[in-house]
Amino acid sequence: MNYCPNCGHYLRDYGENDKEDHTNMDLLYRKALQTVLDAGKASTSLLQMRLRIGYAKAAQLIDRLEDEGYIGPAEGSKPRKVLLTAEDIK
Repeated sequence: MNYCPNCGHYLRDYGENDKEDHTNMDLLYRKALQTVLDAGKASTSLLQMRLRIGYAKAAQLIDRLEDEGYIGPAEGSKPRKVLLTAEDIK
């Protein structure tokens, strides 16, 4: 099996363009994580505004942050709670 050296997630067989896309998404994920840690809350609209990305990409990032335990589940229209601090991650 092939795993990402940065995040440890399983990778399918990537072509050259896919590898670049994955690297860009990984950088965007780290920016998203830093953004929610700095803001103390997480929402797709926050990521859209701060990172200047579309809804679909912001929603993917929110899902990944939740799956990895950085943010809590959705509570209706309220922003999600950030479960860890920057100190917890280091």
